[in-house]
This record gives sequence, structure tokens and C-alpha cells, in this order.
Amino acid sequence: MHRCGLCAEACPASLLPQQLHFFALGKDYDQLKRQHLFDCIECGACSYVCPSSIPLVQYYRAAKSEIRALDLQQHKADHSRQRFEHRQERLQREAEQKERDRIAAPKAARIKAAKEAEAAKQSESGASAPASDAPAPKAGALSPEQKQLKIAAATAQMALKKARSSSLPTRITPTCRRRSRSLNKPPVRRRTPSTRPRAIPAANPLHPRPRPAATMRPKS
Repeated sequence: MHRCGLCAEACPASLLPQQLHFFALGKDYDQLKRQHLFDCIECGACSYVCPSSIPLVQYYRAAKSEIRALDLQQHKADHSRQRFEHRQERLQREAEQKERDRIAAPKAARIKAAKEAEAAKQSESGASAPASDAPAPKAGALSPEQKQLKIAAATAQMALKKARSSSLPTRITPTCRRRSRSLNKPPVRRRTPSTRPRAIPAANPLHPRPRPAATMRPKS
């Protein structure tokens, strides 16, 4: 292996192809990144001027592909680790919430039982209350018998008013007279066409009826 330095002089990106080749053979990817391996444009000038005919560009390409594969694998591993950590945190929160609910359940049950007992006591006290607590009737209220008598008196008064109005003479107005006349007038009989044949008047000697003209019969 020659260290002539011709590759460094021919590199258009001003890199050190000898160092890159050495680290690529040793698979020291961190050093390759420090030496700016990805700045190489893979033009092939270093391989062309190398007196030992070393395929430097092929080593660089293989090293780049390996570095990319390792970076992708590391990214997937980091993503999986983050998902696992988030899942563990979620499970921890759920477990803590379940524990708090378990501790608070007996207290909530006791509070509910106390409320139910209090409601039952109130319902029992309301059912056993004496009937004297009911509101007393008003002073001016009528009894059922008085209401019936009042209704009967009003009905009798209405019947008396109707009898008085029927016994009074009715006053005939002009309008009523016209109506009575039209009702008492006999209906007008309309003349209907008669189906009987008309009678032929007798012949008057002074005015004889004209005879129809004689029709000429053809001679046989």
C-alpha cells in the first residue's frame, strides 16, 4: 500500500482518500463520519490516479450503505423504545387509577347507604303524619248539600222565566206578516204541455178550407 498522496491531490472535494480507505477497511464508522465520508461525490478521480489501482470508490460506497443501514436500524430501535416507555407509563397510570377507585369504593358505598336510609326515614315520617295536619276547609266554603240546593233553586228560576216568556202575546211585525202571507198563499200551478191531440175546429161555410192540389197520376 503506497502513501504517495496523489489521491488527495486529485480529490475535488478536498478529502483524504487514504484515511477514508483505512477507516472503511476497519469499519470505524464514527471516524468515517468525522472525515466527512458523505461529502464524497464518487467521481472516481482517486481510483484513477492511484498507482496501486485500489478501488477506493467501491470501499466508500460499501461504507455509506452500511452506515445508512445502521442508522435506520438505530432509528427503529429508538422508536420502539419510545413506544414501550409510553405504554409502560400508560399502564402505570391505569394501575394507579384502579387503586384509587378501589380505595374510594367503600367510602362511596357508605355514603350511598346513608342517603338511602335517610330517604327511607323521611318517607316513613311522611306516611305516619296525622290527618289533622291536612288543611282545614275555608270559612266561606259550601257543603255538598248546600251546593245541590243552590243548583235546584237556579234550575227552578230558569224554568219560571221560560214559562213567563211563553205566556206573553207575541208581537207581529211587518216582516212576520209578509212571511205568514207567503206561507198561506196557495201554490201556483204551472201549466204542463198536454199530450192529448188538439180538436179540429168545425168547417165554416163562409170560409171554406183550401183543399190540397190534386196530384196527376201517370196514365197506364
